Amino acid sequence: MIIPIAENAFIRDMGNGNRIVLNHHDRDLTKTKVVFGNNSHDNSLVLDKNITLNNSIIEFKGSNSVVYIDESKRNYKIIAIIYNHSLLYIGKNCYFNDFNNSKTVFLVYEHQNIVIGNGCIVSYGVTFRNSDGHLIYDIDTCKRINKSKSIIIGDHVWIGQNCLILKGTFVGSGSIIGANSVVSGKTIQSNSIWAGNPARELKRGIYWLSTSSNSWEPEESIKYDTLENRKVVYRSNNKDSLINHVDDITLEFLLKYDKNRFSI
Repeated sequence: MIIPIAENAFIRDMGNGNRIVLNHHDRDLTKTKVVFGNNSHDNSLVLDKNITLNNSIIEFKGSNSVVYIDESKRNYKIIAIIYNHSLLYIGKNCYFNDFNNSKTVFLVYEHQNIVIGNGCIVSYGVTFRNSDGHLIYDIDTCKRINKSKSIIIGDHVWIGQNCLILKGTFVGSGSIIGANSVVSGKTIQSNSIWAGNPARELKRGIYWLSTSSNSWEPEESIKYDTLENRKVVYRSNNKDSLINHVDDITLEFLLKYDKNRFSI
């Protein structure tokens, strides 16, 4: 996979072709555990400008994989375990809630990918996992029926607390996943709400804002009772959406922003 590297980047050689690429400043990673397995090779951890990882764990257990975290003003507290020929991409200015020392967990297996778009909000206790971990076969055909699949989360997606996002899930931009939901193999239309175990559609045609209303006075709630913001409404029939290219994900595509790239 072609990895864009800034001219002023700091590159730390970790041996066996493994490297840490810091695309802006030589960031302090002493509060984060970055592990390259004994037999791993040719992996890259790429941190764009302003990225701060606190009390995080990023572990490469295989080879030829990339963890790319795009620029953000927020501190991230995550756990990422990645195996062979896979990509974990986290877009710009996401938010991962670390309430009660919680960490967002990314488990990236079997040459598949996990992609998180720009401006996503992920509450605490959320896990993304793109494999079942063990093999399941059909009795009659002896064919495997639980192959691993990539997970795609679009731009401006809100995922509630304690959700489990499983293989084959594609969440269109502007959508919401309710708390305690289990989402597996679903294609979720842009600007919709899904929730439950298993998750199901509750409502289409919504948009949401990241502004928090928790501490508002009554007059503030009234002020925001009606608010138009078409910037977070996404076109749902975009032929260039990543949904048409899930098996051919590139960093070039992800880093070249288009509003409707994750539209469904």
